[in-house]
Amino acid sequence: MSNFTDSNAGDEEMTDSQIYDILSRLGEIEGTLRTFMQTWRDQDTAAGLGRRVVQEKLELQSHQIARLAIDVQNVQQDVAELRNEVEDKVMPAVDTIEAERHRKTGAKSVWAIIGAAIVMGMSAMAYIVDKVLAIFIHKP
Repeated sequence: MSNFTDSNAGDEEMTDSQIYDILSRLGEIEGTLRTFMQTWRDQDTAAGLGRRVVQEKLELQSHQIARLAIDVQNVQQDVAELRNEVEDKVMPAVDTIEAERHRKTGAKSVWAIIGAAIVMGMSAMAYIVDKVLAIFIHKP
């Protein structure tokens, strides 16, 4: 900036170089102001575009989350239906198979006990026969 002092306060006329200097400075200020305003507009436009992009991405994610929530609810419903189907159809079959396995195991145990009783009975009879025969047939 030029050196303006109060020394010109008493003078009414300014020199051409002073006027040129003032107009030049005023032109510089106007140019700076226009550049500033254009930069401001450009940044505001860019920020608006950025906000719009962010908003669109947020809306897209919101829709995706909503669809995901619906998918999760559908999966939960499917799992509940499968659980009911397993309880209604599969578990009775499993229970029947398990009961049959227990019956077979029980039958094997009963036959083992019967077999052991027969062997014990035959062993006791053989012992008795041996003792009776030993009494009647005396060996010297």
